[in-house]
Amino acid sequence: MQPLPRLSCVCLLACAVAGCMHTGRAAAAEYSVDSARTVVTFEVRRFGFLSQSGWFEHVTGRASLDPQSHAAEFDLVIDAASVRATDSALTSIVRGKEFLDVARYPEILYRGQQLMLSDREVAHIDGSLTMHGVTGPLSLVVTGYDCASHSSPTDVRCVISASGSIRRSRFDMNSLSLFVADRVKFTVHAELAASNDRASTPASPWQEPASSREALSGVPDTGALSHTAILTTKQSEHSMQPLPHSYLVAAAGGTSGNVSLTAADVPSLSSAAPSQFGGPGDQWSPESLLCAAIASCFILSFRAVARASALPWVHLDCEVEGVLERSAGVTRFTRIVLRAVLTVVESVSTGTCEKLLSKAEHGCLIANSLNCSRELQFEIVKAPAAAVAAG
Repeated sequence: MQPLPRLSCVCLLACAVAGCMHTGRAAAAEYSVDSARTVVTFEVRRFGFLSQSGWFEHVTGRASLDPQSHAAEFDLVIDAASVRATDSALTSIVRGKEFLDVARYPEILYRGQQLMLSDREVAHIDGSLTMHGVTGPLSLVVTGYDCASHSSPTDVRCVISASGSIRRSRFDMNSLSLFVADRVKFTVHAELAASNDRASTPASPWQEPASSREALSGVPDTGALSHTAILTTKQSEHSMQPLPHSYLVAAAGGTSGNVSLTAADVPSLSSAAPSQFGGPGDQWSPESLLCAAIASCFILSFRAVARASALPWVHLDCEVEGVLERSAGVTRFTRIVLRAVLTVVESVSTGTCEKLLSKAEHGCLIANSLNCSRELQFEIVKAPAAAVAAG
C-alpha cells in the first residue's frame, strides 16, 4: 500500500483524465459535488438481527488538487435534517436528541485526508468525520470509481462509491444501546463535476453525462457504472430511491384456471402453468416471466451503460433461454443463456460493444439474484450513419 498524503481519489482520477498532472505549471483543479446525483446512506442493526437503513437527501461539497504539490482537499457537507428513514416516526427519532440532534448539530462533515493505493488502484480513503459535535476517524473503502471527459478534455465528471463504519458511541450517541447496535455503516455514492461544468442537472430523467471512453483505459467496473446510472436527478419524478427497495406483487387463483397477478399502478396480468408442466401454454408462466425479467433487465442495464459511455447505438434485441433441471434433489433453473443482437453505427469499435454488453449482463440485478450458470452470446451489426439518420 502506498499512501499519497491529502490526495482525494476523486480529484486524482479527474486530473488523470483531464491531463492536468502532465505539467508542473497547471493550476489547481476545482470540482464540486453534484448534489442532485449524490447520496449518503446508513445502515444499523436493531435487536441484533433487524437491519434499519436510511439516507441523507442533501449533500454538498468540493474538491481541489494542486498538481504541483499534490495537495488536495475533499470535503462533504451533509445536511443532518435531510435524513430520511423508512417511516416518519423513525425519521423523527433519528433527527431527535437521542441520535443526530439536528437542531443543535445541523451539519455532518467529512474530510478526506489520505488516499491509499493498492496495485495502482484506489483501495480506500482515510479521513475524519464530524458529527454530533465530535470529530473522529472514518476510513472509506472504495468499491467503484470512474472519470470521463464531458464536452472537452478539461470538462470532467467523476463518480465514486465508498463505504465505511463507525461506532456511534464514539460520537456521544449512546441512546437505546440495548436495542440499536453501536456500529453504523455509511455508504457514499457521489458525483463530482469540474467547477465550469454547467450540466450538473441533466435535462431528462436517467440522463448520464456524455463521456469519452477513449480518454479512459477500458470500461469502468460494474459497481461504479451502476451507481452512475442510478444516481440521477433527485428532483425528477423518475429518480431512483435509495436502497433497500421493496416490491409487492399480489396473486390470486382458484382450484383451476389462470392466476391473476396485480401490483400497484400497473395493468394486471394472467399467469398459468407452462405447457411443459401440462398447462395450456397460452399464458405467461412463472418460468417465462423469469426469463422476461432477465431480458428486460439486460436491455435497461445496457441503456444506462451505453448512455454513460456515449455509445451511438441504434437497437438491441435479445432472447433469454432458461434451462430447468432436477439438481441436488430440487427442480430449478441451472443455466441461463442470453442471446443479443446489437445494432450500432459503423464507426463504433467492436471491442467497445463487447465490453459494454458484458458489463450490462454482469450488472443485471435479476440475473445476479439467481444461483445458476449464465452465458452471454451476442452479434454486433454495423449500420451506416446515413442509414441511421434516415431511419
